[in-house]
Amino acid sequence: MRQLANELDVNNKTVAKAYKLLERDNVIESKGYRGTFVHPEAKQHCTFNLNNWLNEQLTDVVQTLKQSGATDSEIRIAFNQGNDTANRG
Repeated sequence: MRQLANELDVNNKTVAKAYKLLERDNVIESKGYRGTFVHPEAKQHCTFNLNNWLNEQLTDVVQTLKQSGATDSEIRIAFNQGNDTANRG
């Protein structure tokens, strides 16, 4: 991963995160010391639309919060605080 990060001129953590996401979505698979390979069914797994999924998840959460009485402003502030906390961790 270090070599790829150097070749792409990006942080090692960026490459590691990309690998984790690709592995999560069954696009690649890690075989320990033998390396990382394209998953045999990678093509079928590439149909996942992360943006649609994120929008669905956020819509559900926002609806739940609004039903609980939270205002748009309160939701926005809480989201930004949660995002800031996640970025620090």
